[in-house]
Amino acid sequence: MKKKVLFVDDEEMVLEGLRRMLRPQHEEWEMEFVESGVKALELMGHRPFDVIVSDMRMPGMSGVQLLTHIKTERPDSIRILLTGHRDMDTAIDAVNRAEIFRFLTKPVVPENLLPALESAFEQRRLLSAERESLELQLQHAQKMSLIGQCAASAVHEFRNTLYVIQACTDMALDGTCSETGTVSALQNVRHAVGHCTDLTRRMLTFSRRTDEIRLAELEINEWLNQLKSLIGPLVGKRYSLRCVCAPEVNSIHADAGMLSQVVFNLAMNARDAMPEGGTLTLQVDLHELNAEQVPPRLVARAGRFVCLSVADTGCGMDRTTLEKIFQPFFTTKATGTGTGLGLAVVAQIVERHEGWIDVTSELGNGTTFRIFLPAHAVNAAGNNAIRTNLV
Repeated sequence: MKKKVLFVDDEEMVLEGLRRMLRPQHEEWEMEFVESGVKALELMGHRPFDVIVSDMRMPGMSGVQLLTHIKTERPDSIRILLTGHRDMDTAIDAVNRAEIFRFLTKPVVPENLLPALESAFEQRRLLSAERESLELQLQHAQKMSLIGQCAASAVHEFRNTLYVIQACTDMALDGTCSETGTVSALQNVRHAVGHCTDLTRRMLTFSRRTDEIRLAELEINEWLNQLKSLIGPLVGKRYSLRCVCAPEVNSIHADAGMLSQVVFNLAMNARDAMPEGGTLTLQVDLHELNAEQVPPRLVARAGRFVCLSVADTGCGMDRTTLEKIFQPFFTTKATGTGTGLGLAVVAQIVERHEGWIDVTSELGNGTTFRIFLPAHAVNAAGNNAIRTNLV
């Protein structure tokens, strides 16, 4: 895979000089050159870059403002400031606000630029390896917590099913049972065994541990209905569980185990937000977003997306809480009852599916998580995609 670097400078002559200087690296590097911070952010909305090299003083958005924004939205991209202003205040501002990796001054020569870029690429590789390791640890820790809850529910399901099998077997072995009664009893046993087999298969799919995402075609409506049968007993009888599918949506490319972990986590959070009971809604929709409807973040983009939403009628969250919910180890639950890993893991899994999450919530009026995933395949009816405005 080629190394990706983005150069940002409002002077075309500077960009042309960089093109000429880096021409020998053309086969190994993927390079882009843009004239403003706005264009840089727009380009990064469509694809990530390993390294960003930005000028300092540019119309509309300075280099420090651009790199600070990238630090927030794409913290794994390595940031370098290339400027003709060598004053100490510029350097301090760049280091403190944008946390730049290198500070280079113009005119830059290959002997200075190339080693800086190579060091930046190596730093990006190390950060990626460290982040991937931490993500896998977070996902596994949070999944183990969910599996514990699922196991308690599964034991109850198996106990009830074994009771049916035992009762029907006794009936079939009873010498006084008619032939019709015996056949009916054996059919009930077959159905019960099939239910246990299906429940076991779904739990094994969910609990599978893997070091990489395995994207495959997933019939999302069928998958959601199957997931509902696992979530229902887990949330309890005090809650009304609704599942709204979308006939116009055929399939998506997803890792079924990872996506199940996302929905399980959101469903458990919804349950905890409704201590007195309420309604939990799982829904699938097809959305088509144009450039004006895309939320202001780098991972969001225009196009056609399958929206998987998890909504509750619980206590809701205030704005301050909403701003922190995806931070690792942040939790609103009582000490000892929440790890603070769940939503951080959810965000990581969705990002690995090339999607993003929107959250709307209001104190006393519940919360809705909407997960946008690329719609790789839809039925013919999918032409009637919902055109939506995002909050």
